Formats: sequence, structure tokens, C-alpha cells
Amino acid sequence: MTVLKPFSAFANSDDGVLIVGLDDQGEPSGLKNIKRLLEDIPNTIRNKLGIIPSVEPNKKNKKDTIKITVAPCSVPISYNGKYYIRSGSTVQELQGKNLRIFL
Repeated sequence: MTVLKPFSAFANSDDGVLIVGLDDQGEPSGLKNIKRLLEDIPNTIRNKLGIIPSVEPNKKNKKDTIKITVAPCSVPISYNGKYYIRSGSTVQELQGKNLRIFL
């Protein structure tokens, strides 16, 4: 799952929301097999990051989307041994002094 790095950053920052099923312009593209995704997404995030997100089905313009909300975590959350935070709309890897202060 390629979006795990932002979920780690959401948990290490104030929080975050990701909508699955939107194109680059924010329009719904729809999802296939939404029932399976509603099970697979939270399980994958829990298994890989150790956090439990809120995962909710949504409809936009009659097309299925999924809203994933990650709350801030009280302990640092790593993804593949690296720590990330959100800065504006970007995901930044913490390194050196910033990582030491964060931990």
C-alpha cells in the first residue's frame, strides 16, 4: 500500500484525512470492490503501522469513495524504520537533529 508513509506522518502530526477514489482534480473516479477495501485498508494500516484509522464509505456524485482518518498518536509511528511528519501538504522524513528531538 503506497499511502502508508502519509498515514505515518498523519499519526506523527496533528492528524489527517485521505479520500480514496478521487482523481487528481478531486472528482470521484469510483472504486471497485469497496467491501473488500473497507476490510483490507484498516487491516493493512494496523498490521504495518500499529495504528487503527477510521475508515468510512462515502458516495460522491453516486460513486463510491472511502474516507480514511488518522488521529494523532501519543508515541512515534515509523514506516519501514523511518519517521515522517506532515508539513503543509507535504510528507517530510525526519532526520538528524529533528528526528532526535521528535523521538
